[in-house]
Amino acid sequence: MKIDIRFTDTDAQKNVNHTAIVEWIAHARVKMLDRYAELSDINDLDHVLVSLNVNFSGKIFWPGEVEITGFVSEVGSKSVKTEFYVTDKDGTDLADAECVNVFFITYSGKSIIIPEEFKSLLLSGKISA
Repeated sequence: MKIDIRFTDTDAQKNVNHTAIVEWIAHARVKMLDRYAELSDINDLDHVLVSLNVNFSGKIFWPGEVEITGFVSEVGSKSVKTEFYVTDKDGTDLADAECVNVFFITYSGKSIIIPEEFKSLLLSGKISA
């Protein structure tokens, strides 16, 4: 997904603040996992972020655009690990992140073992950010 860098993402020197990058990754993560949920026949399934590790490797400036790519890298019994990469228009690496999400049933708030059909869908690689 492409993200237009907003002026409000920056400091006085037009450097993008690290919190904006984390927000972009969060947006990509939620959008990707929600697309998987839409493809499944499972109702009332939701996810919550339990771990986030971000590495910043380059400066990002306004104005401009970045691209975020992501994929499911591992599926556990109740959780899924996703990885994301932030690059500029030239493909230069700017940041990467690893996220762990736990799935739960919306109405009870209790974590669940990921149903096999949903696990297969997550592992299929059909959707990426």
